[in-house]
This record gives sequence, C-alpha cells and structure tokens, in this order.
Amino acid sequence: PGANLIINSAYKQYGRRVIPISYHFDDSMGTDDGNLFLSQYINSYPDAIIDRKILLGSNNTWLAEMTSRINIKAPVEVSIQNKVFNPQSRVISYRVRVKFVDYWYGVLRIGSAVTEDKVRGMANPFIWSQNNYYSKDNPSGPAGGISHPLYKESVVVDGYWHQHVQKANPSGVWGISNLIPQLVAPNSEYFADFSYTLPAASFVSYNSDYNSEFCSTIDAIGQNEGIHIPANINLIGFVEEYDENDVFNRPIINAASAPLWDLLSVRQENVMAETISLYPNPSNGICNIRLKLGSASPIKIEVYNVNGQLLQTIFHGCEIGINNI
Repeated sequence: PGANLIINSAYKQYGRRVIPISYHFDDSMGTDDGNLFLSQYINSYPDAIIDRKILLGSNNTWLAEMTSRINIKAPVEVSIQNKVFNPQSRVISYRVRVKFVDYWYGVLRIGSAVTEDKVRGMANPFIWSQNNYYSKDNPSGPAGGISHPLYKESVVVDGYWHQHVQKANPSGVWGISNLIPQLVAPNSEYFADFSYTLPAASFVSYNSDYNSEFCSTIDAIGQNEGIHIPANINLIGFVEEYDENDVFNRPIINAASAPLWDLLSVRQENVMAETISLYPNPSNGICNIRLKLGSASPIKIEVYNVNGQLLQTIFHGCEIGINNI
C-alpha cells in the first residue's frame, strides 16, 4: 500500500502525465504478461521501474526519479482514439496513434496495456486482502510510525482498493514491430489497433461495513463492484525503443492513457448537423436527453450501468426535429 501512496502523490503533481501499471504476482490479479514482465525486471517487492529504463529500488527515490524523467522532452506524441466497448460481447477496441514531433532513428515498437482501478475482492488474506505493515496492529510494530496514513487501518485490509492493476498487454509485453520505419521525420504518423475482451463483472460481499480512502467493505447493490468493471478501465498506449538482445535497452520514449468511459464530462456529438446532449451527467435517477435531428433518423437509446449491463431500452423509433426524452 505504500507504493499506492507514492503514486497518488505523483498524480496530484502531474495528473495523467504519470501512467502507473501495477503488476501483481502470486495473487488473484496476476497475469501471464505481468509474470513475464516481472521476471525480466523485478527481483524484490515492492519495487518499480520507470519507462522500463530506470530501476528504482528503495521507494524513497520514486518521486524524485519520476520528476526527473517526466521533464525529458519526447520526440513523439501518443494518443488513444476510437474507444468502443460492446456490452454484449464485452470486447474493448481502440487505436493507439503516434505522431512524431522530431526526427528519430532506431527500432521502435507500438505497445499497449489495459489497467483497472478500484479493484476489490472477497475478504481473503494473501489473495485479495492487503497486508498492511504500517498498521498499529502489526505484531512487529507499525513500519511507518503513528504519523503514517495507514497507521489506523487493520493489519489485513479487507476491501482494499487495488489501483492501476495490469489486466493485459494486447500488444504483447514488447509491443508490435514493423509499424514504424527506422528513420522517422517530424509530422509522421502511425497507429495500431487493439482489442481486449473484458471478463464478466465480479461482485463482492462482506460481513461488515467499513469505509476509508483506502478500502471499502460496503457491498450494497450498486456499491458492490469488485473487478472487471468497464467504468474503472484505463487504456494505455506507448512507443518503445527495442533492442533484440537487451531487455534493459527497451525504454519507453512516450506514452498516453485514457479511461475507457469518461463518466465525468457531458457528452456532445455533432454528426451531420445533428446534436445530442445529456444533463445532468453524471446523473442519479433522472437524466434528460435532448436530440436535434436534421432529417428523419432511426434512433435507439439504451441505458447501461457502470458494469456494462443493459438496464433498459427507453426509445427505439424514427424521429425528426428537436426531441426531449
């Protein structure tokens, strides 16, 4: 949990310029791609590496190293585009687009990862629950003293919010080759399309209710999300320099991330002089949908919850003009 505190601090300073990926080992969140990555770079836990280039070791150095690395100008811009989630098949598809702003010579690959925030599981030590050595109840004494933010939490934290959890690398760990030429000029653009099938949503239940900034064992309907929740998914794209013979010479030169769903902003689309607006957004119970159609158009409006489950089809027909639903 101490690593999450450091990442949260970096978020406050730099926002989405910091793109964390948390690889788990020997618990319910581990993956084959994650195990391959860890086997190449990490020998102890917790540990970290920045841009697959700077091994950090002691977590006392993490923030300083991130600050130093983040100020290096990158020769390429990365963006996530064309995000689509099919709630029936649960397939996520998206595009990673890269645009060079400077010359580059070398072997480059385009890669991607999928992560999930706010992952919870059932109360189960060493599988889902988080060991907390900073706790006042730690038999060996609280590792961080009484001033540590996790001092008041239990020594085994049920309902712990696991953040930035690596779910998959749709490009493979090392990215896709032969998409970018060896010599690249400014304004050159390249892309790769990826897909990932999100497993069925899993929900939690607990024997007691407790809530803090680090965990929650509240499991009422609508508050019992566990894992594989579309609203908590992040899509990551990166450009990596690739050395066939040396895994320590495969640095990421730039990256970008975007949430699968942007639930905090009003969505407006303009297509062939047609507009749609939703308010309030997000909503709780009531949402107004305003449509302006320049010609008779087939419309289907469906309501899904944050888990990607269809709740209701509220309109299906053909309309023209301004309509309020």
